[in-house]
Amino acid sequence: MKRALSIGLVASLFSIVGLGHTNASSIPADASSSQLVNSKSVNASSTIVGYVGQQKSVSWLTMKTGLSATNSKPRAIIAKQSKKFCLVSADVVQLLKVGKCSITITSGKLTINASIDVRQLLPRSTVDRAGGNILDIKPLYVTFKNGPDNFHDTDGVVAKMITNSLDYMAEQNPGFTPRLDTYENLPDIQHVQIPLTYEEFAARWKTTFGPLAEVLSEMGFLMQFPERTGKGYDKINRIYVALVEGSMPLKKGFDSGHDTPGCGTNANSGLLQYWIRMPDGSKCDWIIKSFNRKGLLDREWNSEIVRHLIARQQMRTNVGCDAISNNYFSLPLSQMDNSISRQDDPITYKYVGKPQPPWVLDGNHNLYFKIASGPRAGNVCDDLAYSPFWTQLDNGDLKSDAIVGRSFIDQPDDSTSPQVHVLYVLPKDVQSRDFDVRGTFGDLIKSTNDWLFAKGGKRLRFDTYKGNLDVTFVRLDETEGQLWMEASDKNKKCGQSPCPTLDTLKLLLDAKGFTAPQKAYLIYYGGATIPSSRIAWPYCGTAGHNHFAIMQVGLVDMMSGQFSCFSTSKTTLPESGNTAGLASFHETFHVLGAVGASPNSDGNYGHIKNDPTDLMGGSQGTVRLDPGNNDYWRHGQSNYVDLYNSAFMEPAEPNAVMPAGW
Repeated sequence: MKRALSIGLVASLFSIVGLGHTNASSIPADASSSQLVNSKSVNASSTIVGYVGQQKSVSWLTMKTGLSATNSKPRAIIAKQSKKFCLVSADVVQLLKVGKCSITITSGKLTINASIDVRQLLPRSTVDRAGGNILDIKPLYVTFKNGPDNFHDTDGVVAKMITNSLDYMAEQNPGFTPRLDTYENLPDIQHVQIPLTYEEFAARWKTTFGPLAEVLSEMGFLMQFPERTGKGYDKINRIYVALVEGSMPLKKGFDSGHDTPGCGTNANSGLLQYWIRMPDGSKCDWIIKSFNRKGLLDREWNSEIVRHLIARQQMRTNVGCDAISNNYFSLPLSQMDNSISRQDDPITYKYVGKPQPPWVLDGNHNLYFKIASGPRAGNVCDDLAYSPFWTQLDNGDLKSDAIVGRSFIDQPDDSTSPQVHVLYVLPKDVQSRDFDVRGTFGDLIKSTNDWLFAKGGKRLRFDTYKGNLDVTFVRLDETEGQLWMEASDKNKKCGQSPCPTLDTLKLLLDAKGFTAPQKAYLIYYGGATIPSSRIAWPYCGTAGHNHFAIMQVGLVDMMSGQFSCFSTSKTTLPESGNTAGLASFHETFHVLGAVGASPNSDGNYGHIKNDPTDLMGGSQGTVRLDPGNNDYWRHGQSNYVDLYNSAFMEPAEPNAVMPAGW
């Protein structure tokens, strides 16, 4: 597999890589041109979805709408016609009844109008509704065969317990949010009735952490038990958060701090539990009230769910981390993060000192989040920022893919000659940034082709329809979380491999008919690769001898929350630094065979080894096109690839050739 080299870029860092080859096959089926959206009555719209009783902080709304909330205190104003549906109290917007909450958000000098679609929570479900259902937080409401049932799955108690916790974490990690299991953009809360009486269940409670995970496993839930062997923490692919209508029958002899029966939290790997009854069956109403969050300075808000989610056996369960986790678990309590964190940290054990909101995740950035210093810096096992349970904050929003100018097919070709077809590919749950209909890809490719013609007398032939770049929009059937699992084992998270890989995307696109034998495919991928791969594989482009190349347009830096791989700056004349267009051509040149066995090839990875300015080298500074004409452009040799003679170039040479193996 060919590795990458880093390429400097204004406001971005591009890195280029060539990969080993796989095989392509048959011709795609033709499709109706009616799949091109051209009706002016069809327009995209995006709406935030909330539920009656929900509380949304103004800080969260500011980030959600794309404004920065870091430099000034944001403000929210409810439109007059919406005041019966929502209100602002301190720095929280409260959703009151079903309807449309129109709101104006101001941060510094920036203002934006937003709309919240306020709905009722989903009705009770005893099954897990359809969805990705992996690498997410799954809320449960657990009752017993003979126990009380207060319908907290539908009255907002479980919903507020989980959404207020996850929203807080999103505020602390701008650009991201923990991935919540949702259905129709609302929390998918599953009601689970244990097929035992509470007394029968309590009789099975022999250890500190109790039998709930075992009972759920017996009921068909995919539970893991790495605590027993010290292995398999990386198999935690879903975190269940359960509100339980019962009392913890703890007793003396259990772990310190876990010997008093009654209300409170408990945790197994992949399972957080909030027990809300006393031994006599009475309700712990104070716990339910503590799920409300009345603002950034709310001392009564319960941060226990956050504390548990951050734990190593929950969100920090990347592949290859068992040894590091076990070493941490062997530390005395006084040396664990909960004991040495700041008092404004939600993970701090309460005996350490008086809590001091506003809460800040790892304010010194040296223990568990966005670690900037100390021995844990740069370690995906320690740093919560690299958890696979994060997703981009705007993913999953309601937005129609059917917008003016978008095509869902490979339209009829203007040319029958070999050509490069552009695809804009997105996972099922990832928001489109509409580069295809804004002309972004067309501008990048045209400006780069002008550069190529000026430097080398040729243009790379791209697929056009009626003279315009033909870009096909492809919405995959798989969610981002599903694409972060190994292709060979859908229950195993990827580790340092940048899933989804080129081969994975190729197989999915092959199945959708993108297999034309005389086409190369340039994928602009709008999803992200699994966070645990970002340090070992921080690259923005990949390509192989399998007709496909990828440019990443959806990668977000895990530390800053900013898009890190894609700039819309055009390639310039007479000279240019590196651009997304030049990086796209670099990847496509790999697909067409460069640089192969050229004299200055690095021998393994398909790059020029002795010229960092070369397009197929490092593309640093002023980018050059094979300045010696001795590696891949117009060298006239027959024993290694000369792209000047490629059948994908125009004007075509009389002796134009297809890439080897095509």
